[in-house]
Amino acid sequence: MIESMAKKWVNWIKATDPEFPVSRAILEYAALVTLNLGSVLLLSSIIGLISGKSIETLIGLSAFVILRMFSGGFHFRSLDVCAIISAILLTLIPHITMLLDERVISMTINGISLVVVTLKAPTSLRNTRYTDEIRPIFKAVSILIILSNFFFQSPVLTLSFFTQALLLLPRERG
Repeated sequence: MIESMAKKWVNWIKATDPEFPVSRAILEYAALVTLNLGSVLLLSSIIGLISGKSIETLIGLSAFVILRMFSGGFHFRSLDVCAIISAILLTLIPHITMLLDERVISMTINGISLVVVTLKAPTSLRNTRYTDEIRPIFKAVSILIILSNFFFQSPVLTLSFFTQALLLLPRERG
């Protein structure tokens, strides 16, 4: 669905302005990224509103996206699957934070996230515009983002960071 919407969007742009100075491939990529993020934001916001956890959902979503920008991680083959799974995961987080009422548990999980990010981030920089020189900077920013939660001590941030850290772990493609 997201892929077909992106193609239609690009076709409309090119039909409206055939001399548009950006290539079809770049436009399609930008449309895919925009529609995917927009879908996750819309689905998460709706579920957050319905469940009464809209602020917590948006905080968790923002934390996840910011860390993911610097740390990389697993990508689903389908953007539709990505949007649905991401929205489900990110809207579950505010509802399971009660499991982290104990500060020791929350900080332990935050520590695990820190170790995983320190060892694995950034991933998925191949085939991007980023060079190898940027890797240490992305790693440092990722580490600082997680370290910030030792100050904030937010269960929502803990679970958002942990979820993203798990997406850095290698998996076998089948």
